[in-house]
Amino acid sequence: MNKNNINTFDEYETPLYALRDLMNHWTFTESPLIYEPFVGSGHSTRALQSLGYEVLSPGGDFFKHPAPAPDTYLVSNPPFSIKKKILERIFLEWNHPKVALLLPSNVVQTDYFQQITQGMNLDILMPTARIKFIKDGTMMPKTAGFSCVWVCRGFPVYRGIQMHYLGHTGNKDP
Repeated sequence: MNKNNINTFDEYETPLYALRDLMNHWTFTESPLIYEPFVGSGHSTRALQSLGYEVLSPGGDFFKHPAPAPDTYLVSNPPFSIKKKILERIFLEWNHPKVALLLPSNVVQTDYFQQITQGMNLDILMPTARIKFIKDGTMMPKTAGFSCVWVCRGFPVYRGIQMHYLGHTGNKDP
């Protein structure tokens, strides 16, 4: 199996309320163009459109997509099974300046995340509750068994929140 392939196990889509809460946090001077590379059934695209945003959803293989224009806001809940490769493509290869990715909260504590995003100005936004993802068009009856955060870069900040790493610098010695 190709490491870039996304299987249906990884298709848990973001509910409208999670996207609404994220987008309401920002202060846009004009309606931005949103790039949603992981389309799934199209739920997040339709949800963002229902909030009044123009959304570019190319579908297909993300790793064959060209980089979006720098003034486009990349908003997505990427497949968690290949999140490291996705982070490398968005932040290192593309160096995309405007990003909001929904990720498991423990990702921000990984060595690879800290290496990929080193020196970047990020906002980490934590929803007040665990998310009820959508699977096969239906909201899951229970919340996810893990917390998620929005990892954001380059969005117009409503209020200044930044994540700062405390202590751990990669050395695992006691």
